[in-house]
Amino acid sequence: MTQPFYHLPLSVLLLSGLGGLAPELVSPVLAQTAPAQPAPAQPLSTQNPPSSGSGIPSLDANLRQDIGRYLLGAGDRIKVNVFDVEELSGEQQVLPDGTVTLPLIGSVNVEGMSLEAAAGRLAQLLSPYLVRNIVNVSLVSPRPLTVAIVGEVNRPGSYTLNFNQDSRGSSGTNGAIGGIGGVQGGANATTLTGALQTAGGITALANVRQIQVSRVVASGGRRTFEINLWDLMKGDISQDVRLFDGDSINIPRATTLTAQESTEIAGASFSPATINVQVVGEVVKPGNVTIRPNAPFTEAVVAAGSITNDGDWRRVELYRLEPDGRISRRTLRADLNQPLNEQSNPPLRSRDVIVVRPSFGSSILRGISTFGNALSGVVNPIFLFDRITDLGK
Repeated sequence: MTQPFYHLPLSVLLLSGLGGLAPELVSPVLAQTAPAQPAPAQPLSTQNPPSSGSGIPSLDANLRQDIGRYLLGAGDRIKVNVFDVEELSGEQQVLPDGTVTLPLIGSVNVEGMSLEAAAGRLAQLLSPYLVRNIVNVSLVSPRPLTVAIVGEVNRPGSYTLNFNQDSRGSSGTNGAIGGIGGVQGGANATTLTGALQTAGGITALANVRQIQVSRVVASGGRRTFEINLWDLMKGDISQDVRLFDGDSINIPRATTLTAQESTEIAGASFSPATINVQVVGEVVKPGNVTIRPNAPFTEAVVAAGSITNDGDWRRVELYRLEPDGRISRRTLRADLNQPLNEQSNPPLRSRDVIVVRPSFGSSILRGISTFGNALSGVVNPIFLFDRITDLGK
């Protein structure tokens, strides 16, 4: 014969003082079932994911599972749902000390826990008081995240970014958290490329194939993994990882970059929207010029007001800092009818320097003028002496 199933509302538990309940009122199902325990943390894979040669693992399925769990912290707003017990259910904000407070069990520290682990912890603490200790925790409003971005970006430093939440993630003792690409919690976190845009974009010397991200993970400690944004440019959207609070991003410097690679990277969404180059010498408005990425060499000359009548448009010099540290020099013709091409009208990179020197004829005229000015300083006193002599006669 099946034994009857009892469910005691919270009000009955409180009125009875909890400890004074008669043994026969306790559900046989609860008595025969061990309290639910939080899911144990999965050990890290003993196999190292493939790397690009830097020794830092690239993303694979095992690594994504470890780094993709959203971890709770102060400022998160969560919703606790205890099955069929409205008095224990409702929204909670994680306090600055990392705790939430529930009736019966008081303050519980959930900082650094995934949603699933927090649900398991609450279920464990509530199990002595509930017949069916099914607890679900969902993320209502995530806290702003703070990340550090260093290396080859235009404005390195610490940034506080906001989540763009388009769905609500949840976890319970009876299921795992949903997400895309291993990201737990359902929050549409700021992505790597979005953070790079906030930091002013990458520099022309950035190594986009070996970007390093360091993250606090649910299994404890920090893990560093490698992102290849060159693969993202070729269509691998999984490389644009979502960022979590406390992430540290390092963009190393490239040692070699072909002209074609530089051109493609300059047009990517994580590169600056504009670049700055210097145009000096025989131009109407010498100085810093702001132009679009991959703009041809002649566009910078036009932006500086074009070459003056004294300038030599046939021999304009382009100086560039290369990834290996050397400075290259090219001599180009500032022919405004030339289309964009690497040989005669190359695309510019940030911090290029263009020098327009005076033409040969202009140099000769300036030399003569300078000599004449110097000579006049000698002749004029003699002329003045002669005039004084004439007046004395």
